[in-house]
Amino acid sequence: MVDLYLLFVEKVLSGADLPSNEKGIYFSETGEQSWREVSEGIAKAGLAVGALGTAELKSVSVEEASKLLGVSLQVAELGFASK
Repeated sequence: MVDLYLLFVEKVLSGADLPSNEKGIYFSETGEQSWREVSEGIAKAGLAVGALGTAELKSVSVEEASKLLGVSLQVAELGFASK
């Protein structure tokens, strides 16, 4: 976590623009995280605000995810097959 905060401080002190809110999301973890748990939280929140009709999750392969998201297989593997 220290490295993340150091990066932010260095960027701010150098005058760099750090995207935030709708323009940027920072996600960090000091151990392991579960994409299923992240997805469950998003689904529950989406249902609560009426943006989703169900909180049910559906598993898809990395190949399916790359097609659905319009990204290369390599990007899908890096982003969604990580542990």
